[in-house]
Amino acid sequence: MTKLFIPQEWIAQADMEGVIRIEGGVMTVASDGKQYGIEEALYVVSVEGGDPDAEDLLGKVITHEEVRQRGGEQVGESLIMGETAYRIEQGFVALFEGSGSPVSEAFRG
Repeated sequence: MTKLFIPQEWIAQADMEGVIRIEGGVMTVASDGKQYGIEEALYVVSVEGGDPDAEDLLGKVITHEEVRQRGGEQVGESLIMGETAYRIEQGFVALFEGSGSPVSEAFRG
């Protein structure tokens, strides 16, 4: 099972240009018809203020549901987990729903 993190900016631009279509939690790539189930997620970029990575999240992707389950809170471009604040990038986790290569040509260039 291949999961991809797709930044919010890419999704917005690709949607505006007709590269993708999103309907009911499924993203379809126009050029090749590949489909991905998508869920809102955050990519953890850094720890704010030089604090240690107490939650072991640095460089990982965490869904909004996982944040909720772990008692975290998103505040703008930050994620607060326990006593630790992280800088995040907003986007989606995409799960390929087909056979063959999971990476569409739309993601390559």
